Amino acid sequence: MREVLNAPSIEKQEAMQISKIENWMTPYLRYLADGSLPEDTEKAKQIKKTVGWYTVVDRRLYRRGYSTTYLRCLSPEEADYALGEVHLGICGSHVGGKNLAFKIMRQGYYWPSMKKDALEFVKKCEICQLYGNLHHQPSADLKSLQAPWPFAQWGLDILGPFSIATGQRKFIIAGIDYFTKWVEAAPLAKITEHNALEFLRQSIVCRFGVPEVVVTDNGTQFLGKRFTKYCTSLGIKLVHTSVAYPQANGQVEVTNRTLLHGLKTKLEDAGGSWADKLPSVLWSYRTTTEGTNARRPWPMLRD
Repeated sequence: MREVLNAPSIEKQEAMQISKIENWMTPYLRYLADGSLPEDTEKAKQIKKTVGWYTVVDRRLYRRGYSTTYLRCLSPEEADYALGEVHLGICGSHVGGKNLAFKIMRQGYYWPSMKKDALEFVKKCEICQLYGNLHHQPSADLKSLQAPWPFAQWGLDILGPFSIATGQRKFIIAGIDYFTKWVEAAPLAKITEHNALEFLRQSIVCRFGVPEVVVTDNGTQFLGKRFTKYCTSLGIKLVHTSVAYPQANGQVEVTNRTLLHGLKTKLEDAGGSWADKLPSVLWSYRTTTEGTNARRPWPMLRD
């Protein structure tokens, strides 16, 4: 339900802070207002060349986009606030610099050096540096597994152990769709065949339909008779990656590193409450651009 208020709910004088300091937007605002240009020839030429991308709405500068709505242009002070809010705020998950800039742009904001500033902001983030990924594994050829359509092929894996949460939960079972990169995950107290089977049934089969292929490692929870029998009864092809060549399930491993990174950074002080925070980490991953297809799992799920 939505309530429409005909008057403000509080009586308080409104004030808008206006910066008097000139910034990158000033030449564009002046040119669009009265056609004046900077005295510097090169700067004037640059303004005339790029001014077509900009317009003024209610005395605010906006940038036109190819496939987006007008992007509100931010001053350096506003840009710093936006970087901090998206990266560290309640819905932030300490994403990398490129994804940070993309998220801000998706929210409708722009400034010329946003990608560079986002990369620098992440480099200065203490938590990101503390829990950043370190590549210890030597490079090796990946065994590519192609998914023909959404939810046809899933990969399953186990993360943990973490600090003990409520209900003695200290593990996470995760599944990723190879086509859309959509992730499902659930906290577990124990790694058992029953728990693996229930996750496959409840979180994947009952939500997205029966997959063609399920890829797992050689964990005993995925090799048991009940798990194998359930997959066989539904016509699901089970593929177990070799211990010597775990790269065949590399997509799940990469996603697990992302989830683990999100848990460590966002739940640094959560202690035993990490299991209750898992949905917010999943939400952040699902709405963040994925590198291989340059799209987010959430809109791909709806398409």
